[in-house]
Amino acid sequence: MQENILFKKYQKNNLPEGYIKKADCINFINEAVNNGFFIIGVEGLCRKQGNIEPNFDEIFDFSNAKIENKETIVNDILKPFFLFKAKSDIYDFTIIKTRCAFRELKKNSL
Repeated sequence: MQENILFKKYQKNNLPEGYIKKADCINFINEAVNNGFFIIGVEGLCRKQGNIEPNFDEIFDFSNAKIENKETIVNDILKPFFLFKAKSDIYDFTIIKTRCAFRELKKNSL
């Protein structure tokens, strides 16, 4: 599955690509991981007076995480967060295909 197809499946209410409603985040994460994507970033966003603004208390940056830690990131950090602590209305996900991530990892370790 391509990244844009995955995002379009969860895109609702004319949200920009990559923005997922809180209620859909767990399903999005599961589908992303099952389709070989690595979640490298998540940012919480809130609607305020018609605008979408960042929630600086809900920013995750996994861009320096090792791909081997993908399951830990998903099962121990992201899923519990979305089940019990998430407060924003919308979340902006940054994902990359795992194959691409492995190439980047190899390139950076040379």
